[in-house]
Amino acid sequence: WQKMKKKRKRNLIYIMSPARSGSTLLTYLLANVEGIATVGELKATEMGNVNEYICSCGEKITRCAFWTELEERLKSKGEDFSVGSMGTHFQDSSYLSNKLLRAATRGWFFERLRDFGLAIIPRAKEVLAEVLKRNDKVIEEICEIQNCEVFLDDSKSPSRLKHMCNSGLWDIYIISLHRDGRGVVTSYMKTTSYSVEKAASEWLHICKEIEATKKELYGEKIHSISYEDICRNPAYEIGKVCDFVGISKQAFTAKNSLNQNDRHIIGNQMRLNQITSISLDERWKELLEGADMEYFEKIAGPTNKALGY
Repeated sequence: WQKMKKKRKRNLIYIMSPARSGSTLLTYLLANVEGIATVGELKATEMGNVNEYICSCGEKITRCAFWTELEERLKSKGEDFSVGSMGTHFQDSSYLSNKLLRAATRGWFFERLRDFGLAIIPRAKEVLAEVLKRNDKVIEEICEIQNCEVFLDDSKSPSRLKHMCNSGLWDIYIISLHRDGRGVVTSYMKTTSYSVEKAASEWLHICKEIEATKKELYGEKIHSISYEDICRNPAYEIGKVCDFVGISKQAFTAKNSLNQNDRHIIGNQMRLNQITSISLDERWKELLEGADMEYFEKIAGPTNKALGY
């Protein structure tokens, strides 16, 4: 793999985690640290009808002053960019190219095959380069608008992280966020039609992919953090992240860090909730019981225990 060259590397914080593990909460807290720019999930894959999509500031995203300015700035520099078609997600209409770009991170042999395919298949190689270039330009403009030196991407996807690390475009600080699997599975079941079997299987799958990615990116800067610790002591945990990245934590205060109106976050529905305080959600203790709890412990208990639960 030949890394792309760039004169100046911007520091980039990347949150890698299963869904429903508290990454949106962590994003809001880190967005309150002076010098960190973010729009949440930069991959922007679940916006649906963009004309009805609400930015965390409360405006429809197509009318939001921030997103309008970003669109205009990128278009003035020759980028065919719109909030409904950001071009920041690693995907392609070609089946083979799409599989190489989006397949879950696996073991060493599979990843070497993926790297080989991305290097020799013209279509895949071209799309990868184009999406990396688009991410780079979007990140630069966002940091310029928000007047920040560090960018935070809450896209969570392990394979996306691998592409970004391999590019050499950024100096990446990885936050590996985890939550008690029983809480994640309960959240899946409450907000979707998932059975406990499907929810637990999905959580296990992404946990395995995260571990495979950590091995694949051995030597990269990785900081592990739990949703539960963030809720119990947000100021302390955000301070540790700041130390990890090498930025000042003096300006951070947890009590004024959840105001969505001055943020422009996309991603989880939580961005629209009026949150006035941080509280630990452990409703799974009442909701996950009987046969469902037994099933979770049987197939996912060892993985959960390995995470410290």
